[in-house]
Formats: sequence, C-alpha cells, structure tokens
Amino acid sequence: MPFEMLFDRDHKVLLVRFGRALTRQALESMVQAARQFVAVHGNCDGIVDFSAVEKIDIDVAYLRAYGGSPRVMGRARRILVAPNEEMFGVARLYGLHQSNSQGEEPMVVRDLQEAYDLLGLKDPDFQPFEITDRSPE
Repeated sequence: MPFEMLFDRDHKVLLVRFGRALTRQALESMVQAARQFVAVHGNCDGIVDFSAVEKIDIDVAYLRAYGGSPRVMGRARRILVAPNEEMFGVARLYGLHQSNSQGEEPMVVRDLQEAYDLLGLKDPDFQPFEITDRSPE
C-alpha cells in the first residue's frame, strides 16, 4: 500500500498515511487522490503521516520541483508527521520549497498526537476515503 486516505467528517480533517516506501509515484498518486477528495469535500486541514516510511526513493531535484508545485488545498493548515531523522529532513526540505514558492510552509512534527494537538483534535474519528483510481496522471 503506497498510502491510505482517511477523513474525519466532524473535524473536517484529511489524514494521509504513507506505507513503507516513499516514492515519486506514491506522491503523484496521492496528489491525484487529493484532487478527487477536494472535488467531493472541498478544502480542509490535513495531516500527512510518514511514520511507517522506511525507504525514501526520491531525488532532491524532484523534491525541489514537487515543493514548488501548487498546493491542492490552498489556505488550509498542513501538518507533516515525520518521526525519524531522515524523513524529518525530507519534510523540512519540502516545506522550505513550499514556503519559498508559495509563502505557506507546512508544520513538521515528530508524532501524530502532536499533529492532533496543533489542530485541536479531540477523539478524531478517521474513516477511509475511497479513491477510484490510484494511478498517476
């Protein structure tokens, strides 16, 4: 599983959980799925959880370009959960490129509870959001 998308309807927060490998294809598929989500639910705050990621297979040039691309959900709070050092560094690098190109940098935290706290989530109830097609465009 490259990633799964979950939605808490009461708090209007999208949670994306990546699997063991973070790849270019997984990121591109996630962006496509996020667009499908926005078409149904509109913009909302989001958490991207990289806790399960064990292998990062993305080069710096791609990460730089990805960070400079337009956000799917503008003006929404974004929190990236990156517990290990390598993933934390990748998340911060992405965030810096987002900040430079769009003026909006995601928050990067070490654990999911910290993300919940930043969004003021008490007892979130995340349910799967079904994606019709996960292949990249």
